[in-house]
Amino acid sequence: HAEGNAAEHNGNQIRCYNCRGIGHFARDCTVRPRRRDAAYLQTQLLIAQKEEARIQLLAEEEIVEQHSANLEETRASYESLYQNLAVEVEKVNWT
Repeated sequence: HAEGNAAEHNGNQIRCYNCRGIGHFARDCTVRPRRRDAAYLQTQLLIAQKEEARIQLLAEEEIVEQHSANLEETRASYESLYQNLAVEVEKVNWT
């Protein structure tokens, strides 16, 4: 069986994701899956909600960083315009 040979060849043991047993894949598992009780499902829901909130927070942080960069660019642009205007005003005052 090719997958078994590949796993033996690289030194890793095959582990079932269903029962966590060694030596077979989940698709070949003969152990009946555990019943998922309400507490387990509630925990999985909380994990998913935390991950979703984390992803949203990262997206919001990225938006803030983008706005911050845009603000800095705008400030630098205004500073440059102000300096150019000051030079032009000096020219007018000296003539």
